Amino acid sequence: MNEGAVRDLAERLLAARPYLIGVRHHSPACAAAMPAWLEEAAPERIFVELPAEADPWIPWLGHPEAVAPLAVAAGGGSFWPFAAFSPEWVAIRWAVAHSVPVECFDLPIARRALPAEHVAGTFDLPDWDTLVEAPGVGATPRDLRAAALLYGQGLRHRGASPYDKAREAWMRARLAAFTGRAAVVTGAFHNAALVDPELDPVARDGVIQIGRAHV
Repeated sequence: MNEGAVRDLAERLLAARPYLIGVRHHSPACAAAMPAWLEEAAPERIFVELPAEADPWIPWLGHPEAVAPLAVAAGGGSFWPFAAFSPEWVAIRWAVAHSVPVECFDLPIARRALPAEHVAGTFDLPDWDTLVEAPGVGATPRDLRAAALLYGQGLRHRGASPYDKAREAWMRARLAAFTGRAAVVTGAFHNAALVDPELDPVARDGVIQIGRAHV
């Protein structure tokens, strides 16, 4: 994929609605940029990749006196740890401080009957640190957001498991039920599945080689 095509794809992802924020779940670069992203999005609701059962814990996670590390535990041995460099936790704290509702919109644990399998593909993609985290030092919030979204696109060329597809279908339904201005904070892998299928390599034919192209 040539540089011009990569830039066009980045612009489409940046302009998508809802406002997409793709992260690695523990990323100092994304955590530092999160307030700027949310200020730009000016959301009426923030959707976070946590199971619905975590909703009652949002006021406590976002409490100004809460100190990391902390975690949310749920049935079946599920465990979600948060550190000072967890982008989701920064988003939750920002939301509580700005009185913006947060919805934990991932598939409820009670409905997770499918195995959490992984799909291994042949698409060659450099790691997150090479494409996003290291270049993110000193980058503008916009460029960092674009790089993370493009990285998620690359991951999707490896395919998605039935478990991931079930989760993404649930998340799309939750987003469709909200008609206001939303920001969505998920692992970068899921972003394309939550908007236009034309942007999702899993939902259409063809392969777009993103590789090491710069945004």
